[in-house]
Amino acid sequence: MRGFVPTPAATVDHMVAMLFRKRHPVATDHILDPGCGPGAFIEGVLRWCQKHDAPIPSITGIELDQERFWQATEKFADVPQVHIIQTDFLSEDIKSYYDFVIANPPYISILGIDDAEREDYRSRYRSAVGRFDLYMLFIEQALAVAKPNATLVFITPEKYTYVQSGAGIRQLLASRCVTDLTLV
Repeated sequence: MRGFVPTPAATVDHMVAMLFRKRHPVATDHILDPGCGPGAFIEGVLRWCQKHDAPIPSITGIELDQERFWQATEKFADVPQVHIIQTDFLSEDIKSYYDFVIANPPYISILGIDDAEREDYRSRYRSAVGRFDLYMLFIEQALAVAKPNATLVFITPEKYTYVQSGAGIRQLLASRCVTDLTLV
């Protein structure tokens, strides 16, 4: 279960509505759900597209856990626009860029990460400082694979906005043109 927390359908639908409130997706867009689990956000995007009579864009779900990867793969086997990849979003060099990113990243503090992973993350990520949490690294990696003017919607704890270990991700966000940061 390492950091996996299921996202309730009502929260998924609210986040997908936020994802598309400024611009509706088109068929040529690319959406990323890193740490997709069994595919709650992918289902939410498909529901939204159906409800709004919008084309289904290309959707990539990335999942590390084998069981959740297979759940998502089977669930979306009949949807050609959905691609599920089994890999570690934080350790993979992602070669694609995305118009939209939506996620409920895993919340795992530094205390839940072994020494080798901790050092690997510290060497890869500016936000891996102090007592960092994996969700901070997910934000950084998502920013790295987002196209200019992409829309990102994440559900996270708010503590990165004020704790010392959040300084790296705050600096990274401050270097971008963030037009909306909603803390709920």
